[in-house]
Amino acid sequence: MISIITKTCNKASDGSEEEIAALKLKRWFEHELSAYPEANGVIYLLNSIRMFGQKRDDIDILAIGFFENLTLENIWTKNHNVVDKLEIQSFISNIELKSTPHDRIDIVGNDYYYRYSRNALPSCLSAQCKEAKFSLVNYLQDELRLNAHVCDILWFDNINETQLSAKRSQADNALPASFTFRRFIETLLLQTDAYCKNNGDYYINTFGKGKNRIDEVIDLFTKVRVPLGLTKQKFE
Repeated sequence: MISIITKTCNKASDGSEEEIAALKLKRWFEHELSAYPEANGVIYLLNSIRMFGQKRDDIDILAIGFFENLTLENIWTKNHNVVDKLEIQSFISNIELKSTPHDRIDIVGNDYYYRYSRNALPSCLSAQCKEAKFSLVNYLQDELRLNAHVCDILWFDNINETQLSAKRSQADNALPASFTFRRFIETLLLQTDAYCKNNGDYYINTFGKGKNRIDEVIDLFTKVRVPLGLTKQKFE
């Protein structure tokens, strides 16, 4: 069985778009992963994260997963093309949530831009997403001395598949308002290599070093900072 745990890391964000989006992901993923009864593991969906001291100090949604016996079939990988079976061992990804109308989104080169008003200069959403990813990498290294191959997702939760496909000419890290767990993994596979075991089986394991330290990782993002010191919020 695969458990999915959600947590809002900033009490001021209760009921926020980020929290609602994380709960939506939980429902989607639970439904799809119920078709893999032999698989075990856990997915953490943390939302409204603050990372003090970083250039970009907030993360909309952080997705972390660890699995055993979770295999996807006939799936494309960037370094082995399509493989018959791919074992998903772990992942870690920043998810940048954007509730933007599709008619104000433009693509220049490989980057997404948003015009906040008709006369305003466009803002690069892709750059914002990458900046959050690298701040997350730095934060884990600075605070825990933990290296992570972080992927990044740009989630347009107000743009459907048809609208998104009409804007781009190739697959990238953007996802439409609705997507599956498999589509999520396929998007991560654009950013990370699959590896081959001695027996010929393929796998991805982008956060393997985090498995034995997951309590520290969760604690890092859920602890509450108060003037007289630190108190800690735990998962119930």
